[in-house]
Amino acid sequence: MLNLKSQIRGHKAQITKIEDAIERGRLPHAMLFTGPESIGKKMVAYAVAQKLLCEGLKDMPDSPCGICPSCIRVAKHQSENILFIEPAGQNIKVDQAREIIQFLNLSNFGRNRAIIIDQAHLFNPQAANSILKILEEPNQNVYFILIAPEAESMMRTVRSRSQVIRFHPLTEAEIKSIIPGLSEWVYKCSRGQLNAVAQLSSPEGMTKRIQSFDLLESFWTEADFLNSTGWRNFFKDREEAQDIIKNWILVMRDVLVLKLNELTSVLNSDQMDRLHKFIFLDNARINRFISGLLKMQKDLLGYADSTMSVESLWVMHARK
Repeated sequence: MLNLKSQIRGHKAQITKIEDAIERGRLPHAMLFTGPESIGKKMVAYAVAQKLLCEGLKDMPDSPCGICPSCIRVAKHQSENILFIEPAGQNIKVDQAREIIQFLNLSNFGRNRAIIIDQAHLFNPQAANSILKILEEPNQNVYFILIAPEAESMMRTVRSRSQVIRFHPLTEAEIKSIIPGLSEWVYKCSRGQLNAVAQLSSPEGMTKRIQSFDLLESFWTEADFLNSTGWRNFFKDREEAQDIIKNWILVMRDVLVLKLNELTSVLNSDQMDRLHKFIFLDNARINRFISGLLKMQKDLLGYADSTMSVESLWVMHARK
């Protein structure tokens, strides 16, 4: 049986809310799923679509049957009544918006249809305006599910025409039920995101994590840090720079926790000796540094130069 709902871990409150709306015939024509990446928002979107399209619902009112032809096609991502859109390169472009319009113009003989748009905050302006016109006058039996990290990342006009449903990171227990048998620190450091579990537990991910510790130690202890060339190679790639900054934030958070002697709350629990090397930093300095790292994360989503950003961080926080 291919019942997608049965494969989902977590998000019970959100799923119940949506199912109640479907049962009462009050499901909004546009929903905006927000929350961290890789926690199952897209799977929930397909599960909702499966329920809307299930041909056996009259016999099984509580959930999709998982065995009718429609349920099977949805589970295999082969349904003609679902259109899935994701960025083509850096953005969702106007040609993809036209694809949505063409999909809506196809007759479906009164059947429900779903349009799932992943990374919906990456609409370029022209595509967003095209979608806005559709959301202002929704077609009957057509349901949009937009997926984005946060509501504020969406155009205000699109956001105002969608019901926002917020999703939260998975719990450690939920992640363990999906990917069992890993070290405890992997689950803690993943912060409820499945892609982080896969990355941290891979040989490459483990190597990069230790490298980020080494870089952070050099950042705080080497008086000639800026003149050394080694660290720059790690920050040339914007995506790798983001991973390093994310690790640095977790390390600094752990140092604050360590100072409170809350050992069970330490995320990088396998690196206690390394964490103790940063105890010399006072709390105010750590908090200012974390704020700087968070700003750098945001800047790197734009056009900021990652190596120049590190230089600025060092001058502001680590220079003696």
